[in-house]
Amino acid sequence: MSGVSASVTNTSPGTFTLQSDQYGSAAIGTIPSNATGMVGTFNVQRYYQGSTTYSSGRWIERAYRIISSPVNTGTTVNGNSVFGLNYIVGSTAGQTTAANSATNAFITGCTGGSTSAGNPSIYLYRESLTPANATFTDGNFLGITNITNSTSAGTITCSDGNTYSMPVGTGVFFFFRGAATNWSTRTVAPYIAPENVTLTSTGNINQQSYTYKDWYTPTSSNLAYTGTGTGTNHAVRGFNMVGNPYPCTIDWCTAYSGTGITRTNVNPTIYFFNPVTYQYDTYITTSSSGGTGTGNATRYIASGQGFFVQANGSSPSLVITESAKAPTSQLTGSNLYTGTPTPQLAGNQVMRLKLIVDSVNYDDMALIFNSSASTLYNNTEDALYIRGGSAPEGISSFSDDSVKLAINSLPLPGLTQRVIRLNVDATTSGTYTFQRTELDAIPKLYDIWLIDNLKRDSLDIRNNSSYAFDVNAADTTTFGENRFQLVIRQNPALMVHLLNFNATKATDGSDVVWTTENEENYTNFTLERSTDGGATYNVLGGVTASGQGTYSFLDKNPVMGANAYRLKIVDLNGTVTYSNVVTLMYANITGITASNIRIYPNPASSVVNLVINQNSNGSVSGLSALQTNSLNPGLSLTANNNATYDIKIINIKGAIVKTASTTQPNWQQGVGDLPPGTYVISVANTSNNTVVGSGTFIKL
Repeated sequence: MSGVSASVTNTSPGTFTLQSDQYGSAAIGTIPSNATGMVGTFNVQRYYQGSTTYSSGRWIERAYRIISSPVNTGTTVNGNSVFGLNYIVGSTAGQTTAANSATNAFITGCTGGSTSAGNPSIYLYRESLTPANATFTDGNFLGITNITNSTSAGTITCSDGNTYSMPVGTGVFFFFRGAATNWSTRTVAPYIAPENVTLTSTGNINQQSYTYKDWYTPTSSNLAYTGTGTGTNHAVRGFNMVGNPYPCTIDWCTAYSGTGITRTNVNPTIYFFNPVTYQYDTYITTSSSGGTGTGNATRYIASGQGFFVQANGSSPSLVITESAKAPTSQLTGSNLYTGTPTPQLAGNQVMRLKLIVDSVNYDDMALIFNSSASTLYNNTEDALYIRGGSAPEGISSFSDDSVKLAINSLPLPGLTQRVIRLNVDATTSGTYTFQRTELDAIPKLYDIWLIDNLKRDSLDIRNNSSYAFDVNAADTTTFGENRFQLVIRQNPALMVHLLNFNATKATDGSDVVWTTENEENYTNFTLERSTDGGATYNVLGGVTASGQGTYSFLDKNPVMGANAYRLKIVDLNGTVTYSNVVTLMYANITGITASNIRIYPNPASSVVNLVINQNSNGSVSGLSALQTNSLNPGLSLTANNNATYDIKIINIKGAIVKTASTTQPNWQQGVGDLPPGTYVISVANTSNNTVVGSGTFIKL
């Protein structure tokens, strides 16, 4: 939609419906601030995935979801647009065993729902309460017990006996059992499979900007954050359950740059509840281009989807605008609640470890290696671990200050190994499996070991992707925070090594060539030259390693006299080493003359051709090969057209790999059998024992 006063107007008796199914949801893209926007009453659908799979004593998808409404009632309460929840049960509101609607969901424990009997099916979250485990509603989740007036006035009643209104953007914890049918078996064990259900919310489209409000202090423009004083909510401090307010996917990464979502004292991490695994999947944005997630968490948040954020200081604020919308990023099928995980940013060094009970019950954690990261918990780099309430398993790592993390950012170790403690949650006895599912861009220099302290066992997890172990739920030494750890250390045999460093005179100057191993892409080379006998060295230039093994640098301006070259090598640890010194002599010259030989093609794959300049192929007796490679034009040389030439091909280590003899100025040699690398061709005149010249070529 674009243009001043642009609008879509929906007037009675017309019905404008934004559809949703397993293939995606209709989206209203960015509405400019100068547009009238969406006018009138609209229907917005949300598809909920059901399942006929029964595993580990439960029906998959019969689980909680965090939801949020993309419409409002048209009513303003405490200055806020509010929404209702009657759309979940629709025309079945107030019914009990007669509830029979395939287009609505079943709500228990709520007046105005399918039945007021039973435990509440829908909840709000209150950060200021003290966590408790006596019953579900004794903690931070307050059951919603009455929704009869929520459609018109947005008023609901909670299990604390108070009435509230829910500002746009409030997240609601909703237990999904499937359709509002079969009351007698829907809530009685072993229950029945939850069907796919498409719910329809009706009202005014949410549009333009919203400041997220705390539903129990709705006049404040801040999210909840209970001070650090003597409060007893430390474990949940700052957590707020919010939601996507728009009928369109939004992009959480806009919260990094503030272009669509503005965070003030709010962490860059979001948490989704996964109805398949019962885990909280986590996503942290580390740039406007992306970040890292666990499970199915992604940067994209679907229409109707709710999630958790965490405030980290006083007066936290979260503001969303139309610019956060991502209408072309469709989320479908089993990923509709969040989305298909987005690929890691190119170059990210990531290790992902998954804890598996079976194909349905699993959890995972991520380690992000960043040289500037802290080993202590940092809310801009790390994502706190939230335990899935009903999940039988869980995995997290510890920061150095013993904070459990789902996503842990830390630097790779230097010469001292790094130990990362793991925490394994387990509620049932049986066999569990660690699966290393990702190992991206971590240099081969690093060995990575999984240590089992109980069994005194270890696994090279770089080269072995899985490790099975047994858990006895009655024996806390078989799980918990002391059994497993990761050890990451450098392997000295895989550190960068300089194999050869040499320099020769070439047509355009001094050609310096060196070969290394294990340099990967994290080693820096700097070529230095001394012209005062080694008293001082000046930098000629730098080369960044790319893992190719052979590198070169051309000094186009050697000076008269001695040119001493050395290579400075800086490895991953910042350790500096120097090569041997190679000296080239240039005397009585004003420039670099052409070589007496020419080699082509260069690089070569199958053959090389050599052309010898017989009109200036002499050398001066007593001069070294380096001195005569580029001849002094002032020397008196005699052409010899009846010469015999001795030809040698030498590898970069100085070994002769091929020899030949010819009397012709043109010569060809097959090199297809040579390993890739840099080679030197040396030509000598055997008639007068002089060096004609030498040159290098690269074998592909």
